[in-house]
Amino acid sequence: MRPLIIERPDLQTRLQRYGYLSVTLICWLLWLYLFVPLLSLVAWVLGATLIYQTLLQGLQVEELRAIAVSYGSGILLLAGVFVVWAFTSYLRFRDVDRRRPAVRVDDERLRRGHHLSAEELAALRSAQRLVVSADQLARMFAESAPADAAGDDPQVRRSEAA
Repeated sequence: MRPLIIERPDLQTRLQRYGYLSVTLICWLLWLYLFVPLLSLVAWVLGATLIYQTLLQGLQVEELRAIAVSYGSGILLLAGVFVVWAFTSYLRFRDVDRRRPAVRVDDERLRRGHHLSAEELAALRSAQRLVVSADQLARMFAESAPADAAGDDPQVRRSEAA
């Protein structure tokens, strides 16, 4: 069966990807726009009209333009810093592959690390359904081997006898 195109974005054309991103962006903006009346209500309750009257109402158009330019240049400066930072990080790490394959763990090391006998490990691997008691989990993940040996577990003996 062929995989769905949604699971294989590399099969999408550039137009499909940008179309999907555009529709997603428009939907997010519309969803956020629905909260404008709620934000206005909260601002009104908290007294944002006082801030508006104090800071903006008595200003002339030129003063408002100067404020907009100063805020806009600050935003552009911060955006520029972030873009330069992202670009330098891209140049720095573009050819670096830090992913390494997982280290293979042999059976002996696995048995020693979880305090298991060879029979227990074989039973754990071959089981289709496995129920592990809390005592067995505590023994398997203990820092050091418990006082009783791995083969002395009554649960394991019962399964071996069966």
